[in-house]
Amino acid sequence: MAMDTQNSDTIIREAFEGDLADIYDIEQSAVDDPWSAEALSGVFGHDYSMNLVSVDKQGMLLGYIFCDIIADEMNIIYLVTHRDFRRRGIARRLVVKAIDLARHRGARNCYLEVRSKNNAAIALYSACGFTLQSVRKKYYANDNDDAQLMALSL
Repeated sequence: MAMDTQNSDTIIREAFEGDLADIYDIEQSAVDDPWSAEALSGVFGHDYSMNLVSVDKQGMLLGYIFCDIIADEMNIIYLVTHRDFRRRGIARRLVVKAIDLARHRGARNCYLEVRSKNNAAIALYSACGFTLQSVRKKYYANDNDDAQLMALSL
């Protein structure tokens, strides 16, 4: 995968299994219902996976996005930004880069689900052009939050 998207502060590159320790640390501190180390490890090694990380100039991992591209569809599985680096455009750059790479790999549509209580994520995805397609009531078991299904035509 050819990439190294950067702005003055960060670089977006392919995620590697060697990033798992840093991903796990961010996961534990930044997410209310974190994935297990096993679940995080499970996103690697698939032909259909596209996993990206954002790192600063010193190599510190600031955020990550996990996507699947199957046939002509991309599904954003997961997007997390380090708690101390939110609201700096990191998540947006990860989403934009993932969409760009998906287009180059032949994806025509992109889908995701987001907690209905996650107003910041909904605003981000809406600003990137995603629209609400449907709602799954009480989808999340830990708090009975609804899932909003969003889509973007590429």
